[in-house]
Amino acid sequence: MTPVILVVSWLLQAHSVMCDLPAPVNLTLSSKHFVHQLRWDPGPGSPRGVYYRVKVLSD
Repeated sequence: MTPVILVVSWLLQAHSVMCDLPAPVNLTLSSKHFVHQLRWDPGPGSPRGVYYRVKVLSD
């Protein structure tokens, strides 16, 4: 029975990874003395422990 529990646990985690996340809310971009800070809250319905990656592009 233990292998079944492990497989079900893995499937639940894999499903949450493959699903689209809700867009973040309360985005705030602040800048002071050329130090930029981007903040946000996870969107409604986001799973616990969700994290986002931010990519900074410049010319």
